[in-house]
Amino acid sequence: MDDNKIFKYILGHATREEKEEFLNWIDESDDNKQYYKKIRKVWDMSLITADYVDNPYESDFEIIRKRTIGKNKHESFKHRKLQHTLETIGKIAAVAIVAVLLSYFYFSTSMERNPVSYNTIEIPVGNQAKITLPDGSVAWLNSGTTLKYPEQFTGKDRTVQLNGEGWFDITKNKEKPFIVKTPLHSIRVLGTTFNVYAYEESNHFETTLFDGSIILNNNEKDILKMKPGQQAIYDKTTQKMTVYNNKEIKNASSWISGYNSFYKTPFNQMLERLGQYYNKEIIIKRPEIATYECTGKFKVSDSLEHILDVVKTTKPFKYEINEHQIIIY
Repeated sequence: MDDNKIFKYILGHATREEKEEFLNWIDESDDNKQYYKKIRKVWDMSLITADYVDNPYESDFEIIRKRTIGKNKHESFKHRKLQHTLETIGKIAAVAIVAVLLSYFYFSTSMERNPVSYNTIEIPVGNQAKITLPDGSVAWLNSGTTLKYPEQFTGKDRTVQLNGEGWFDITKNKEKPFIVKTPLHSIRVLGTTFNVYAYEESNHFETTLFDGSIILNNNEKDILKMKPGQQAIYDKTTQKMTVYNNKEIKNASSWISGYNSFYKTPFNQMLERLGQYYNKEIIIKRPEIATYECTGKFKVSDSLEHILDVVKTTKPFKYEINEHQIIIY
């Protein structure tokens, strides 16, 4: 059966004839049932939507931003076009699916024919996705992130490899700690909720703990045990780790709700995050600009130009944007 018809059935948009055709197809064989279950699993691993929430604080330029974009708090989150079979159902879907998840379905199918040890999820730039790991733990993956994990967690621990940004809600298992390996540090967990920002090309590493306890590890050596409400930021240039207590930690996971939020964030770190999301190289011509502190909250659907124009109302700088770069001067 054509995949489009299966997705129409899942969405509830199938005609009576299409429903009958689908149900007859399901009853034909166990293989058809298994195929449907796999597609349904991919659908459940759907792209997040921008569910707008109340603003927890008013930034120094939030009022200006409201004037700029208006009072409509329910503006639709604009997703990029989906590829392959999902393109044809994009107009009828209320929630979009990251193209990579469809690839994951076909990858999983091929794994059954040729068993392999690991799954690799790659999130396209400008997209985000939620996945459930073999132990029931949940991971939200941000734009440009890669996550590698085993089909099953066997052995003494549960190890995954992350390059990018992820928010994790880990299933508790005292006998089998959960370990997130990043290009710089590793994070050891027993059961907790935390966010980690660890792009290989980034100038800093950042992890924020919401609940439970985690231990940062570097070269097999424990370097920091964190408590809920703490945020640790490691600067690759200075090689210094700074730990913040009772910071606005909810900002670290705001991207899950469709926002990029900042609270007294150094401008260079803010630009780095924006550059990562919009796939642009950051060039700062004047060093003093990097130390500006910025506080604000923007929808992930806001254009890069709009965000920089709003920040410019309170910070003295100019900018240029070309195909590959953001130049600040």
